Amino acid sequence: MDCSHFPASSTRGSIMHQYTPISLTIEIWGDGAVGKTCLIQRYLYNKYVVEYDPTVEDTHIVVRGGCRIKFVDASGYNGLIRDAEESEDERNAPRVIIIAFELTSSSSLEHAKVLREKIPRG
Repeated sequence: MDCSHFPASSTRGSIMHQYTPISLTIEIWGDGAVGKTCLIQRYLYNKYVVEYDPTVEDTHIVVRGGCRIKFVDASGYNGLIRDAEESEDERNAPRVIIIAFELTSSSSLEHAKVLREKIPRG
């Protein structure tokens, strides 16, 4: 995603020449050991981690081409609680929630359905 020339605002159809970095938070929710950390590691660093290392919560912040993307690796319901240390801009930033589950586990799928209902609306 190249956001380096995304206009901050426009006036009467003409684009102003000042730009604001775009901020986005991507949270991955789900049971332990379903691959949340692997998804982030693969996307950000193009590596696949074979060993399982339980994660309580981990955050990766990447700035590319004027976009600030915060990846939150949250197990269970941890993603439901916004970080008290976030700035107001971060709290108001667009938020993408990905729910991961284990394909071979009906309990993991059922938990994913519960998590889906917990996604803030509005």
